[in-house]
Amino acid sequence: MSVGTVGAVSLSSLFAPARSTGNSARVDEANRAVKADQQQVEERKADAEKKAMAAQQATSELKAARAAVAKDQAELNQAKSRVQFDVYT
Repeated sequence: MSVGTVGAVSLSSLFAPARSTGNSARVDEANRAVKADQQQVEERKADAEKKAMAAQQATSELKAARAAVAKDQAELNQAKSRVQFDVYT
């Protein structure tokens, strides 16, 4: 191990010069872009959750409607059976 290194890390890399103004502007722009992308992801996530809730509600309503139709169909079949029975007796 030489005097200028600590482990496998060079001491000069630990004391690197500050970023130049050009690099700083690019980094700042990249950070803004990342934040904007994160906001879009959060908005899409919220929208997807709303759609999932709406779909769940619609599924629930559909099940209830199917149950009502099945009940009505059973009542209709029962009424038809009574009518046919009355006709034959």
